[in-house]
Amino acid sequence: MILELRVLSSAAIASLLISFPAGAKDAGLPNIDLQTICRSRAKALGETLSDRSKSEELYAGCMKSEQESKAALLVAWKDIPARHRTFCIKPHDYAASYMEWIACLELVIDMKSLHETTGVGSPARPAR
Repeated sequence: MILELRVLSSAAIASLLISFPAGAKDAGLPNIDLQTICRSRAKALGETLSDRSKSEELYAGCMKSEQESKAALLVAWKDIPARHRTFCIKPHDYAASYMEWIACLELVIDMKSLHETTGVGSPARPAR
């Protein structure tokens, strides 16, 4: 059994580009040591699946997904509001991941949209 890592769809990338107003301060996308993170994930997942022979395949899938996610973030970076960056982009918290950061940004967009269309919940605001 091989766990397939999903990659952002073009619709998700488009939503990132469309949903953020221009003019956010550019601090630059933080760099993550993808090789170290992906090797660790592949090893852990191989052990979890009781199939260490898949480690290289899992590593390659992780690297591909993270690199594509990084590319999508770089394209959208200038349009992502600083408060969303502060809330979602945390290179020193947990296991930093470009895919996780995109998921967080998409959640912020969805929550904002839900609030604007239904009045349910509160607008996404950084808790810190």
